[in-house]
Amino acid sequence: MTRRPLYRWKSFWFGVFVLGFLGWGWARSLDHNEFANLTVSQSKVWTVTSREGGVFYIHQTYRHTVTPSPRLECRSYTIGEVESPPRIMFSHREVIPGEWRMEIVIPYWLLTLLFLFPWSAFLAWRWRRLTRGRLNERASQIPSGE
Repeated sequence: MTRRPLYRWKSFWFGVFVLGFLGWGWARSLDHNEFANLTVSQSKVWTVTSREGGVFYIHQTYRHTVTPSPRLECRSYTIGEVESPPRIMFSHREVIPGEWRMEIVIPYWLLTLLFLFPWSAFLAWRWRRLTRGRLNERASQIPSGE
């Protein structure tokens, strides 16, 4: 039985699709600001933003009521030139007394590498496993010298 070529594997095309999506998000984030606000409770708001070549997650806790009920709000708009790419960042600070803001920034290049390394390692592992299986099959077909 012959081994299927790499381009016929579903796992290969899944990875190509994910890398394409990450590349598209990265390119789009350079000139667009897209965000989603999720009001979790009357005093907590989660925000996920794609802008300036990175993904920003912001969790804010308010002392006072923000909205009367949980809701989801999404928007997109064009921004100007990006001055510098974002760095990996984590901050947790008190904006005003009683109101906290936690912000996590993950650049798209890091997201891409976090996917690319395990995916390529999986493909290499699978390739070696299939190749080793073929070698064992050939070895079992060689007649012994009895």
